[in-house]
Amino acid sequence: MGTHQYRGNELSITIANKHLTREFTDGADGFVTARFATATGVELTHPGLSREGAVTFGETTYHLGGTGEGALPYQGHSVSDLDSGGQRLEVVFGGGEGLPSGLQVKAIYEAPDAVPVLIKQIRVDNEAGAAVKLEGS
Repeated sequence: MGTHQYRGNELSITIANKHLTREFTDGADGFVTARFATATGVELTHPGLSREGAVTFGETTYHLGGTGEGALPYQGHSVSDLDSGGQRLEVVFGGGEGLPSGLQVKAIYEAPDAVPVLIKQIRVDNEAGAAVKLEGS
């Protein structure tokens, strides 16, 4: 099962399947991939930290995780086993300054054992009752 720990003020979450391991951290730089490697130890991480995403509401862009202006703070996460083997991680972000309460963004990752991939999706849950306009390509 995935692990999580705190290093000072930084949260670290790891998920894996039989092919890959990915470690995420949430700290001053936001929610980022800190390490991505194969089960045999080959590093797939790009130099520097890689932010896991950003969303735009109105005229303001919020990066996932972190603190301060322009941050959509970490609210919690869950890790579960996939029926076919591997793991699923769901990380919840919300409560950004200037956003209505009840508006959450979820980053969902699946690492199935069957293939050496990590599937990522971003989901917006709007229980705030406020209108949200989504644009994307």
